[in-house]
Amino acid sequence: LQEHWKVDTATDGMVALEKVRKSAPDLVIADLMMPGLDGLSLLGALRDDPKRTDVPVMVLSARANEDASIDALSAGADDYLPKPFAARELVARVAVQLARGRLRRAERAAREVAEQSSFMKDELVLMLSNSLRNPLNVMLNTIALVKDQSIGTEEARRALEIIRASTREQHRLIDEVHDLSCITAGCFDVEKTHVASLSALVHAEVGAVRSVAGAR
Repeated sequence: LQEHWKVDTATDGMVALEKVRKSAPDLVIADLMMPGLDGLSLLGALRDDPKRTDVPVMVLSARANEDASIDALSAGADDYLPKPFAARELVARVAVQLARGRLRRAERAAREVAEQSSFMKDELVLMLSNSLRNPLNVMLNTIALVKDQSIGTEEARRALEIIRASTREQHRLIDEVHDLSCITAGCFDVEKTHVASLSALVHAEVGAVRSVAGAR
């Protein structure tokens, strides 16, 4: 996983819980059997914490039976992966959970904006939320295609490029939602200055918007 993301490890469940409470990660991967605090107990503690209830949790276990899977998912796990598993499958599942986590955060930010904004802003937030799903669906579908292992090397390379492009697009959209939230909350720093020519400024901004619209 360290080849793809920043990974922080914990020696047992209690250490993991303390780390997550100090700084929320984008994803928690926990073994079902751990010293100090097992995977289900760690999951329960996170789901009971209002500040950490939205952190995605993936549970791994050597117990490959149906009961273990049901227990983990019923306790609030976002995914369950029995051992042994292929490294590529773990990477693919982590990518999916991270994408879903980003979508949840974006939608939560959108809801906060909607509560403080007018009808026009509500419509804009709804549009952004819908737009966020488009690159996510592309990523999920492409990952499923790669996991199927029925495509060649060149097609797999192309699939990874599609996933990267969709990830960059989703990051851009999330940044837009964040900026909108800051505008509504009044946390933007505004620098006032004199404008020599208002018409020239408006013309430049219209040209920038037109180029982006044309590219789409």
